[in-house]
Amino acid sequence: MLNEVIRSWDERRDIAMPGNAAATLDFAVAHWIHSAKRAIQERGRFAVALSGGSTPQAIYQKLSLCSQALPWKDVWLFWSDERKVPADHPESNYHNAMESGLKNLPIPPSQIFRMPVELT
Repeated sequence: MLNEVIRSWDERRDIAMPGNAAATLDFAVAHWIHSAKRAIQERGRFAVALSGGSTPQAIYQKLSLCSQALPWKDVWLFWSDERKVPADHPESNYHNAMESGLKNLPIPPSQIFRMPVELT
């Protein structure tokens, strides 16, 4: 699927043009899993900074259905941004990602790094 969607822009870039919303979601999840597998094979782990807000929630939901796709013990989650609210607050990016399904994946809790926004 990835090879069908990525079109070379020039020798320095690739552009993905998957199509409608469903195809875009499928592409994003397939690319995430492909990137994770490659990183784990090359470096022994996949460290990823997650985006906040509602946009990536569908990706997290679909990833949560892929529990057999990766050795999740080799995945490390970080957040690229966070709101200054408690971790269980509905506006927390950490909370939303975990509730979107990431909490259902067998990622060791010691490899999930939320931003401690409650600190000064």
